[in-house]
Amino acid sequence: MDNKSDHIYELSYRSPTTPSLMSPDAVSVSTTNRPLLSEDSFYEASDDKYFDRKSRRPWHVPVGDPGNDAPKRVIQRTAPRLLTAWLPHAPAIAVTCVLIWMSHSQIFWYPETGPDLPIIGRFGNKHTVISNVLQFASKLHELMVVASLAAIALSMFRRRLVGDGVRLGFLTGGYRLGDLAYLTSGAFWGLGRVGTAEVILVAFVVFGTIMSTIIGPASAILFVPNLGWYNVPAAFDNVKMPLIYTLEADKAWPQILDSSLHHFDEKQDCLTTESIFQPYCYAGGFSDIWNWLGSFRYTDLDNNLTFSSELGRRLELHENSSVALFTTPPAFVMNSLGLLTTYIHKSDSIGILHDTQRYKLTTKTPMKQPFMQGRCTAYDKDELLKNGTEAVFPMSSINCYGDADCLSLKRNPPIVQRDYWNVSGHSTSETFNLLYPAAPSVKSVVTVAGTMPYASKDMEQKTWVYACAFLGRWVPSEFSVDPESNNIMDSNVSSPDVMNKLFHEDESNRASVMQIDKSWLAGTSPLFNMTTSVFMTDTNEQQNTLFETSPLRMMMSRFLLRHERADGTYVRYFDTIDDSKNPQVGRSDTESFLAKLYGVFLTDAIARIAANKETRLVFKEEPDNLTWVDLAVQNGLWSGAHSYVSVADNATFPTREIYNGNFAESELEMTVEQYIQRFRDDWVQIDLDAERHGYGSGQFSKTLEFAL
Repeated sequence: MDNKSDHIYELSYRSPTTPSLMSPDAVSVSTTNRPLLSEDSFYEASDDKYFDRKSRRPWHVPVGDPGNDAPKRVIQRTAPRLLTAWLPHAPAIAVTCVLIWMSHSQIFWYPETGPDLPIIGRFGNKHTVISNVLQFASKLHELMVVASLAAIALSMFRRRLVGDGVRLGFLTGGYRLGDLAYLTSGAFWGLGRVGTAEVILVAFVVFGTIMSTIIGPASAILFVPNLGWYNVPAAFDNVKMPLIYTLEADKAWPQILDSSLHHFDEKQDCLTTESIFQPYCYAGGFSDIWNWLGSFRYTDLDNNLTFSSELGRRLELHENSSVALFTTPPAFVMNSLGLLTTYIHKSDSIGILHDTQRYKLTTKTPMKQPFMQGRCTAYDKDELLKNGTEAVFPMSSINCYGDADCLSLKRNPPIVQRDYWNVSGHSTSETFNLLYPAAPSVKSVVTVAGTMPYASKDMEQKTWVYACAFLGRWVPSEFSVDPESNNIMDSNVSSPDVMNKLFHEDESNRASVMQIDKSWLAGTSPLFNMTTSVFMTDTNEQQNTLFETSPLRMMMSRFLLRHERADGTYVRYFDTIDDSKNPQVGRSDTESFLAKLYGVFLTDAIARIAANKETRLVFKEEPDNLTWVDLAVQNGLWSGAHSYVSVADNATFPTREIYNGNFAESELEMTVEQYIQRFRDDWVQIDLDAERHGYGSGQFSKTLEFAL
């Protein structure tokens, strides 16, 4: 062998009998702090010039020309090698980044019925097919992540093998990533005792195993879309929002309720029998309240009733330990949203919502709704006379929110004057006074007084004397409607919890308390003549009789019943008591009934204050052209379409109005810009957010939080 060109080098190794390759429990720190491929030769000579300690590294194996000190790299860092090293990680990182981005972005995928792709429908339910495909994709993503973690683990093991070495019990750890059983084995638990590097390696194996276990369900959560509400982009691009309601805000939600709010001059039917049928009249909810009262015997009066129109709205009532609480959205908001949803359904000119299977509209401009509290107290007439006591208004239960007049009544509660109820004998008909002047100068508290007959347990004629107190305020609210689901406008302040919270608010809400004048109350229940069938006790026959009545009196009379006694005479009673044998026990039921009846009537009347104006949708809003439609007049000869167009060089009549295109144009004295200013600055604006229901990503939930 040529000594100049051929050199033989011995690569030392550890003996299999040494403790470093025995079981982990038998390995000591002193014997394992060396690599499997040791840099120390058993036959190393002191004069071996080719093994220069300064140039050697554990991962270098000197080969070739002994005269060349440069070691050969075992771990390459070339571009192909780096590309190969990153190849297992790139797909997992890319897909994971996309999933995280989608999970933080609200993205609508398809409606509840599935995507509009006919080919998918051939394989079954569209949503089910899509879910199965996405679950398969999530499984692929899981494999990508596990492969990436395994590649990292193997790389760490290789680095360790050419460095300080790996214990025999841990040698297969890189291939057992994801094996939970391995983490409980004795081979694994004997590790992590030598140096920081080994601790890091062990920690990564634990981390990788846990990640490999949970990545499956986490990936499925991120891949499969969630059912929920998603924003509709450009929902109203074809029109100019907000909606316009042709009334000033201070009249839509007035702080002072007086006769100036009456619209009887233009709506004279609100003073006649027709007032109980017209939705813009204060008594327009008569039919719905009448039907709700009719359910008394089998529901004890539900805690909500629905008023129906183009859209429905609920009047919610809730009784706590002291008072009854009432609230409902304003009728004009209900009408406006109802007209808009009808227009969206019938016309494709508004935009994407026309073709959306299920959508929801939510108000985003500040809105208000009435919130009432009240209580009634009933007194036995004979007890009042016997004990010399008075029928006191129940002011102690009312929260005044710091209103000075209310607080004065709370300190000195008014009474029902005796000359109102102390008549000879017992009344066999109900009496009430919605305008009872308990404190004429006080407008923040509505005081109602009345009498009603009842029968004692011995069927003797008796009389209740009652006194009621109510206080109202405007509360901020947000409204939404899902026309496909229930066609009922929802409010964010209609739940019992929120109503209780509103009731317990402090005096900082003093400015929101309504000042209700008797002149306004007088218009809520107009008097008119009506023919009805009356039972004549003297002839024991029904007889049609014309008499003067009102919506509120008709509601009260519905519960006035009679009972024939053994002597042939009749006793009258009000059918609101659970236990007719012991009417005193039913006193609280009578009080609750009266509070509900008056509270519902007053709350609904306040909600209808602004219900007599127009809702307008603007299509074009330019300095020389304003085009809009009255949503309440969409069909027939009067289609409600209007255009205000500028007229050049005409200072007297700078604008002409084109109405429906079928009539002569009208000359107007205001400019188009002045009309736009009135539309936008003077009248109530109803701006809306639109959402659609279906499957997508970005819906926050606890499961999504876990997956991320």
